[in-house]
Amino acid sequence: YLHIPFCRKICPFCSFAVCKDHSDLHSKYITEMLKEISMIVEEIKGKNQKESELQKCNGHKLLESIYVGGGTPSRLSIPELSKLLSKVREHLTCSKNVEITFEMNPEDVSPEYLNNLAKIGVNRLSLGGQSFRDSLLRKLGRCHDASDLRKACDVIVNSPFQNWNIDLMFGIPGQSVLMFKKDVEAAISYNPNHISLYGLEIHDRTPFGKNKQICKWVNEHHEQYEEMYLWAVNRLKAAGLIQYEVSNFSK
Repeated sequence: YLHIPFCRKICPFCSFAVCKDHSDLHSKYITEMLKEISMIVEEIKGKNQKESELQKCNGHKLLESIYVGGGTPSRLSIPELSKLLSKVREHLTCSKNVEITFEMNPEDVSPEYLNNLAKIGVNRLSLGGQSFRDSLLRKLGRCHDASDLRKACDVIVNSPFQNWNIDLMFGIPGQSVLMFKKDVEAAISYNPNHISLYGLEIHDRTPFGKNKQICKWVNEHHEQYEEMYLWAVNRLKAAGLIQYEVSNFSK
């Protein structure tokens, strides 16, 4: 897992390790990540521990998956991402069919960017859609609107990427069961081979966690939250998306 903390805007519900994006920080952060990758590999080599741990560094154990998450990895330029992936490949032997996932926000999706991602080896996308309804996206503090999300889905569908995920959220203040059902149906219509459903979690130190009105709404809608989730599990199963983890569904 490679963490990219930069975000154009920090969402009021987010409790992850993120920061406001400044392009002048990219080079410094990537440089430190490259150092850390080298350091960790050397540390494992020097410990003389189990053979299986040493094999990971000596190239005998193939790397099956790389996940670039955040934050918003799509704030990086292609050369910046390429430098990072090249360092991983330098130290660890990737399997022939290594899966390289890259998280994106809808406003960053373009045919040119996707084509360049494919050229440097990225073969799976994860799109942070959250909702197809403008009022809910505004509530969540997202930078994109519903039109941006639909355009991003269209671009992905017509791109080299056949392996992709879309994130949806439920339990958003003001979201009805019907609104959520429409979001799920919209996501299914683009035929992604993976959908992630994340129930809104309230964390104390976030703007949402400090908002008494939002906390009150969430506390009063537990039954609706459960109804949304259980309905979605069955609907996604009917669409060929099988649940393999609490929040994740795949074909």
